[in-house]
Amino acid sequence: MLVHLEWANTRVLQALTSQPELAIRSDALRLFTHVLGSERVWYARIQGDPELNPPWPGHTLADLESELAHNVADLNETLSGLVDSDLDREIVYRTTAGVEHRCRLGDILTHVALHGAYHRGQIALVLRQGAGEPVSTDYIKMIRES
Repeated sequence: MLVHLEWANTRVLQALTSQPELAIRSDALRLFTHVLGSERVWYARIQGDPELNPPWPGHTLADLESELAHNVADLNETLSGLVDSDLDREIVYRTTAGVEHRCRLGDILTHVALHGAYHRGQIALVLRQGAGEPVSTDYIKMIRES
């Protein structure tokens, strides 16, 4: 699922940069910056670092490539050396509202993958509604292309 996340985010970035006027005037850019911003928040929580980025950052289209690269690097660092038992490790974090929670690492990583899929579907819809071209980010498409 996390390989798919990187693949799908890269495809959405390509779709947005190939249609910059539509990306900017629709909610597509705002939604995609939320996907990337939320990933940053979760990676910080996993590492036990204070959250430096909001889940709804105000990135520009020009910022997205470096933000995506940063997230890919964080994802790879998070996953490097993990063994199955690490997925049961409890992560203690605070929500953006300041409420403390505890969740298994495996559940957090699943959430990150599914959260992005949800919003990438919204991005496809707003691009289509704006007479643009959405890109398929279906998991099976990634498998077929590999």
